[in-house]
Amino acid sequence: MERIEKVFKKLKDKKLIPVWLKLEKSTFTSNFGSGPIDRIQKRISYSPKYATIAENALIFTLLHEAHHAQSKQRSDLVLLLTPLLGLIGLSLVHYYQIRYLEIALQPGAHILWSILILGLLWFYFKSWLKQDEIDADLWAAIQMKDKLNIKKPSNALKATLKELTVGAKTNRLVRVIASSIDYHPSEEERLRLIRVYES
Repeated sequence: MERIEKVFKKLKDKKLIPVWLKLEKSTFTSNFGSGPIDRIQKRISYSPKYATIAENALIFTLLHEAHHAQSKQRSDLVLLLTPLLGLIGLSLVHYYQIRYLEIALQPGAHILWSILILGLLWFYFKSWLKQDEIDADLWAAIQMKDKLNIKKPSNALKATLKELTVGAKTNRLVRVIASSIDYHPSEEERLRLIRVYES
């Protein structure tokens, strides 16, 4: 049994992670994940390159992902609403073009309008997704402090963020693009919220 699996089992034995949740190694996961597909399959996916991170950082990360897996996530609603509202928006644009301008949308215009509408919806819904991450952070911190007697969960979060950042080496352009669509709170905000709980 690998180290990460041992930590996962320990958390299960302490009833901090539900018994039905699985842990699976995945080369398609950038670090750790419990997205919609993972939640359907009742699993947490992880990249093998992160299996050796510090134990407290690993505990925090697994608890964070366990909260995503076992709690209702706003992201599920976003995944449902975004394409639905996108189709409605595109239909309204199409109707306006024909009704008032008396011209049909050109094929390329459909693509541009779709990108614009979906982009606007994404930025609107980012705050919903951000709250999912905040909730998972706070839940993990509470379990660490109250159930595992780890007095400073913020130190574990700080170590987690450091190790995941070091592991995710990308070029500057990719980082800029990723930051523009990322829905996670900033590192400073995440640490501040956990420290408020600790005090």
